[in-house]
Amino acid sequence: MSSIQISVGMADIKVAKGPAHFTCKGLGSSIGFVALDAATNVSGVAHLMLPKSFPGKPVTRLGQFVDTGVQALIHLMKEAGAEPGTTVVAYAGGAQVSRYGASGVARLDLGDRNVAEVAELVKTMGLKLAGSDIGGANARTLTVDTQTGEVKVDTATGVTVVCNLRRQTPEVAA
Repeated sequence: MSSIQISVGMADIKVAKGPAHFTCKGLGSSIGFVALDAATNVSGVAHLMLPKSFPGKPVTRLGQFVDTGVQALIHLMKEAGAEPGTTVVAYAGGAQVSRYGASGVARLDLGDRNVAEVAELVKTMGLKLAGSDIGGANARTLTVDTQTGEVKVDTATGVTVVCNLRRQTPEVAA
């Protein structure tokens, strides 16, 4: 059975049932968040841009924020048949790709803030973390092959296999 090709743009959340090959380009300070339930063959990827939604303001694109996007991805996967107990996650991104603030202007440190928010959500939601590739100064492209379970990250310095979502027995984040 061949995989469908799914491109995940900024603030997107995409879910698939069956074999899929996800690509999430342009991960600078943003986070590519991957989830797979191998038992039901339901998977998804979210391209999360900012750590938290703004209090009192409506959120029109749940994937724009880590706090709304991770929860929305897991919810959409459940609707497609995924079971939280067998769903495994990984993420990449959170780089500091710009050097704004070097001359006394406060830096936003979006990459660090995004990583901290994702790590906290993984912990509080009791998700099973298989691996991550975070920080640094290089933008990334994240690819996921749900048939093999392989999560890869491509940067200017090369391609890294972050983890295999089908072959690991991760522990619930502590």
